[in-house]
Amino acid sequence: MSKFILIALTNCTNPAREAEFNDWYTNVHVQDALKNPTFLSGTRYRILGQPRWGDGRNRYLALYEMEADDPAAWMAEMRRHSQGSNPNQLYPDWEILLIAAYESITERITA
Repeated sequence: MSKFILIALTNCTNPAREAEFNDWYTNVHVQDALKNPTFLSGTRYRILGQPRWGDGRNRYLALYEMEADDPAAWMAEMRRHSQGSNPNQLYPDWEILLIAAYESITERITA
């Protein structure tokens, strides 16, 4: 089994629905993802202030620790499974800016 991480950069474009977005993401979406045995953990983050680069639209980051026999094959299957679906149609005020998987290229470096 190989460990990897999956990141999702998201945003809520309607301030009136920000609380609803965060409640759904944390208490429904992350919980549903963790039912898949490939997902080991999930943590959400909110951006602090303005980013040094970029437009700051990616206000939220979800970081998932994952484990699969073949992470690239798992991601390809996820892409195939989600083709033709657009979550922004279900939640027009919520946008996904990036979903990407990363494999480690170093051991964990600590202080």
